[in-house]
Amino acid sequence: MKKNILPIASALVLAIGLLFLFGHYLSTRGHRTRYGDKGVQAPGIRMETPEIEGQLTYPVEITDAKGHSLTLHRPPKRIVVLSSEAASCIIFLGKAEYVIGRLAHQRQPELAHAKIVSGGSLPANYEALAAMKPDLVLLNLMNYEDKLRICEKYKLPHFAFKIRKIDEMPQMYRLFAKLFHAAPSKVEELEHLLETLHRVAERMEGLKLEERPKVFFEFQYRPALRTVGAHSITADIIWKAGGQIYPRCGGFAAAVSVESLMEHPPDWYLIGEGGFIRGKTSLEEVRKRPMLGKLRCVTENRVLLVPILSYMQSHPKTIDNVIELARKLHPERMKDFE
Repeated sequence: MKKNILPIASALVLAIGLLFLFGHYLSTRGHRTRYGDKGVQAPGIRMETPEIEGQLTYPVEITDAKGHSLTLHRPPKRIVVLSSEAASCIIFLGKAEYVIGRLAHQRQPELAHAKIVSGGSLPANYEALAAMKPDLVLLNLMNYEDKLRICEKYKLPHFAFKIRKIDEMPQMYRLFAKLFHAAPSKVEELEHLLETLHRVAERMEGLKLEERPKVFFEFQYRPALRTVGAHSITADIIWKAGGQIYPRCGGFAAAVSVESLMEHPPDWYLIGEGGFIRGKTSLEEVRKRPMLGKLRCVTENRVLLVPILSYMQSHPKTIDNVIELARKLHPERMKDFE
């Protein structure tokens, strides 16, 4: 019996050892550099790239949020931006002249020279895009998965990112600052904005959930009332400003019944305007709405018209939005804030 036990025990010890080594291998091979606040694990330049702390030398390999690796042999100077976040980032870094293609709703004057390659939710003319021979196509995975598949089909050099929280914004800006050789002053400017955001967070420390005003964000009024999901940049802005998004919904544009909003009213009402939302809303128009105009937050002027793009997508104006909203929700905590 003992003769049979020894081989079995040895095999068991060997199997456990191999499992440990394999687990260690899996945990280390996927290790990436951490960017941004709170140690957010993010896509970006691989750890083994020696120029990670300074200027890049080419060729350089980058890995995006889908695990797609791309080798760039020179700094990209012909860029197509299929994302408002990427467009705002490039403008902020002072490299707008590099953009040769954009979405229709990217109406910033700095991008007026760039050709419209897609109407946003409409299919792009990818054959024409491929003929432009871009060095790099930038897109956000949050709402452009279809464009990613087409980029792969036409073998366009592309980099996909995914930003769900404001704290993840620095990783994209720092990465693009290196890729496009942006001036160090631009990175310093971003760091200053992030420090300002941190100071707002300090003012909101200790807030209990019941002390956070319930904030409804109107993404669309007609033909149906819609809001954004609880896991969105919008919800993050509201939380960092000392509020809570209400109601907590899933999805990108969740339908909300007017009756439920009347039965359980919010403390504040935000309406997104501009960008891909056509038409303007006035406070007078909101007050005249058949049911919503009777909400207490509406009759007491706790309604804000806000820029929809910088409330739904992450760029420097997003941080300004946090500050402005915090001043509205918690004037006593934001007193003398500069």
